[in-house]
Amino acid sequence: MEEVELLKLQNMELKEAFEGFKQEYQSQSASVPPKPVVSETALLDTKEVQNILGICYNTLQKIVAKGLLTPIKIGQRRIRYSKVKILEYLRMKQQVH
Repeated sequence: MEEVELLKLQNMELKEAFEGFKQEYQSQSASVPPKPVVSETALLDTKEVQNILGICYNTLQKIVAKGLLTPIKIGQRRIRYSKVKILEYLRMKQQVH
């Protein structure tokens, strides 16, 4: 069952990527510069995650404490979050509501 859900998720991501390419092609013909593409393997800092999720620091810490997001420690005081995991969290959150 998880494989089916994973395939559905990958299919949605491919559709989104196709739509992005389609829009980029159309915008090039209209002489509008395309939006920069950010890699999904990118690591986001705490402030970026807070802005994306629209939450404060304490709420982010509660989400981490529940195990819904896992921080990546890249130094003694440097914490980053995987963009892929943030997107998965947002999708999970949308399915609940």
